[in-house]
Amino acid sequence: ASMSLAVGQPFSAGRLTASRAGIARALQSAGYLYAGVQEHVEFTENGKKAHVYFDISPGPRVRLGKIVIRGHERTSENVIRAALAVREGEILTQEAILQSQRTLVRLGIFRTVRVSMESPDLPEPVKDLTVRLEERNTWLVSFGVGYSLMDGARIMAEAAKINLFGQALQLQLQGKLNFLKLSPLPGVRDAQDGLDAIGRKLNLGLVYPHAFWVQPMDRTPRP
Repeated sequence: ASMSLAVGQPFSAGRLTASRAGIARALQSAGYLYAGVQEHVEFTENGKKAHVYFDISPGPRVRLGKIVIRGHERTSENVIRAALAVREGEILTQEAILQSQRTLVRLGIFRTVRVSMESPDLPEPVKDLTVRLEERNTWLVSFGVGYSLMDGARIMAEAAKINLFGQALQLQLQGKLNFLKLSPLPGVRDAQDGLDAIGRKLNLGLVYPHAFWVQPMDRTPRP
């Protein structure tokens, strides 16, 4: 546990509070989500020394029971479960819940994500986890116009099919047309004629926004 107080160091209320919070965080990181920490301070008669006592009520060490997933109409449940930082039967921590939510958001296929324990105020050794999702539209389309001295007027378009096959894949298509005849530079404007005066570029790509096999999760180890 991270302790701001140490034997021989000056005593302060701020260090006492920080030490209590550090003990609580350490317990919660080990799965004691309902741990309580209270401090008691006794001063010597001359007031030059302080004896600090911490009373710890760890409560139950919480394990994950069931994972309930709601709101996934198109997304494969395997994709969602792979994004979670904890598995059924493992020690449950608040950091695992928060990281699970962050990873699901980074997939880019959900409008809203909420990962939470059922009955969070009730101390129990086994808690179920609910994942509530709202999926985004599967097609994203955008258009744009621009201008540059070298390329003249420019028209750009992009279309993306997200969550392809329910596997969080994104199929992206990008296109760009440059009208060189509209460039103010004579060397560019007069160099090409006909269709050659229209610059064309087309990109097609398949993107997976989060590679689980490349970036390992911060998983809570089994005891």
